[in-house]
Amino acid sequence: MRLSIGSAGDLLAGLEHAELKVVLAVHKAIRANPAGALAYGSVDGRDVVDALIARAAHGTGLLALTALATLAQFEDTRVREFFLDQLRRARGRSLELAVGYLSTCDLERATLFEPLLADDTRARARGAARLLGAPHPDDPPRVLLRLALLDPESPLPAPGDLWRGELTGVLAAEAAAALRSQGRPAFDWLLGVPDFPRAAMLEWGVRHWPLECLALVRAELPSALAWRCLDLAPLLREALVPELTALAASPDEAVRGEALRRLPTADWAAHYERETSLRALCLQRWGREAPLSVLLACLHEDDWRLRAAASEELVARGGPPEALQPLATHPSLGVRAAAVQILASLEQTGWVEEALLTP
Repeated sequence: MRLSIGSAGDLLAGLEHAELKVVLAVHKAIRANPAGALAYGSVDGRDVVDALIARAAHGTGLLALTALATLAQFEDTRVREFFLDQLRRARGRSLELAVGYLSTCDLERATLFEPLLADDTRARARGAARLLGAPHPDDPPRVLLRLALLDPESPLPAPGDLWRGELTGVLAAEAAAALRSQGRPAFDWLLGVPDFPRAAMLEWGVRHWPLECLALVRAELPSALAWRCLDLAPLLREALVPELTALAASPDEAVRGEALRRLPTADWAAHYERETSLRALCLQRWGREAPLSVLLACLHEDDWRLRAAASEELVARGGPPEALQPLATHPSLGVRAAAVQILASLEQTGWVEEALLTP
C-alpha cells in the first residue's frame, strides 16, 4: 500500500496506521526531514512532535522505541522535557535513548541532580553522571559524593554522615569499596554506623586490624560471621581461647565442631573423652598429643573417620611397626586392613608379605 502524505492529518494518520510497514515507513520519512514534518503544522492542536511523544509515552515494545528514536531527531523544547522525564523514570533502552539525546542539549546542572541521586537503578545514576560530567565546586555535597562514587578520578569526601545513605542505596557496593580505599579512618567511622553490613565491615577489619576487631568478633560468637573472621585472622584464635574452649563444650554439635576446629591449644584428652560424634575431629587436631594406646584403640572403632585419623597420625609418627604388627592378624577385617595399610605406608611391605602371604 502506498501512503500519500499531503497534510498534518495524513502524517498523524500514518503514525497510527494499522500496518506496521506503513508506520515504519512514515517514521523513516520523518527522520529524513524532521523540519518538513513539523512544517505540516497541527490538527486539533497536535503536531508530529505531540503525536510521537504520546506514542513513546503510552505505547509499548517496538512502536514505543521507534517513536523515541524518531523524537530524538527533533530540536524542540517539548522533546527535551520529555527526555528529561524519561531520564527520571525510564529503564533499559528508553533510558539509554534519553541519555543520548540529552547529551546534545544545554541543560542546567540542577535538573540532573534528581536522576543522579535516584536509588532505583545504577543505570539512571550513571546516565545522569555522564551528562553532568566533572563535579563543580558549588554542587551540593550529596551530588559531589555520588559523582565521586561513579568517577574513580574524582576526589572522595572524608567518611562521615554524608555516606550513610550511599551505604544502603543503589551504589552500596561502590560506596563500600570507596570507603575501604580510605583505610583506617573509614573503618573507625564505620564502627559507629549500625546500618552498614556488619559482615563486610568485620571481614575487612580483621584482615588489616585484627586486634582492634577482637571485641566485635567476640560479640559475634558463635555465628558464621565469627567463624569466617577467625579463619581470616588466625591471630584472634589465641586471644579467644577461653571463649572457644567454652563453645567446644556446647550442647550444639555444630558449634562444638566449629570451635574445636579453631582452638589453637586445648586439653585434647578432655574433649576427646567427652565427645562421641566429634572424636575424629579431636584426633585430627591434637592426635600428636595422643598416647600410642589411644591411637591403637581407635583402629578398633566402627567410625571410619576415627580409624582414618588414627592411621594418619600413626604414619606421621612412624608407627612404631612392632606395635602394629600384631594387629595385622586381628580377627576383625577392619582392624587388619587398617594395620596393613599403615605398615605399607611405613615401608613394611616385606614384613607384611612374609607374615601374611608366606605359606
